[in-house]
Amino acid sequence: LRSFQDQTKIGLTLVAASTILILVIWNGFKNYLTKFLVLGLIIADLFIFSSKINVWKNFDELIIHTDPIINKLKTELNDSTGRVYTFSNSWTNLMPDQLLPHHIPEANGFVSLPLKRFQKWQTEAEKEWLRGNSNLFKTGSVKYVYDNNNLSVVDNPLPKVYITNAYIIAKNGSESLDFLTKESMDPKVAVVESDNPNFVTKKNTPEISTAKIEIYKPNYVRITTHALFDGILVVKVPSSSRVR
Repeated sequence: LRSFQDQTKIGLTLVAASTILILVIWNGFKNYLTKFLVLGLIIADLFIFSSKINVWKNFDELIIHTDPIINKLKTELNDSTGRVYTFSNSWTNLMPDQLLPHHIPEANGFVSLPLKRFQKWQTEAEKEWLRGNSNLFKTGSVKYVYDNNNLSVVDNPLPKVYITNAYIIAKNGSESLDFLTKESMDPKVAVVESDNPNFVTKKNTPEISTAKIEIYKPNYVRITTHALFDGILVVKVPSSSRVR
């Protein structure tokens, strides 16, 4: 709501002015000067609004960035160290489309039609964060959270890929989210959705074993690990990705 108010108030004012002008001079709309005036106001409105949404920069300006936070993230974040998450109501240089040219791992995803399941994760993760619980961000391999112009650190986020020896079986997505949002839940415990009666919850003392992504392509992922125990392989992917 805040970003909407900040970015669109001028555009909405011009739309209102254009509408009023059309209504006032409707009977004399045959005047070409009036037509051009109304058209000019509408074009100005569209340009002002779109300039806030689209990045009117060339590629070099995006890559050579002076934002100190982006420079910090470029130095510190990679697939092994974690990702950054920007609160959904923020309108900043840390939006996903701004981070992509810098190859900064981010947890928001950048898609025109986000998955409903992922949107639920975002909503709950932000709520839990404001309550002081960072477990959902930890499970999402989020190292930094950006909110209200502040970059906060998430302690001990889980890696992007790992083996865990403890897991809980959930029946559906709702039950899965219920497990994940419990404050007593250890982030190292995987939540697995399955209706297989032979696949049951395994409650060990949670441990994880490291794994390494050797190849990561849209339709192919190769992972190597030297696990010290049997367990579940957990792979974190962007909201727009699917792994078969």
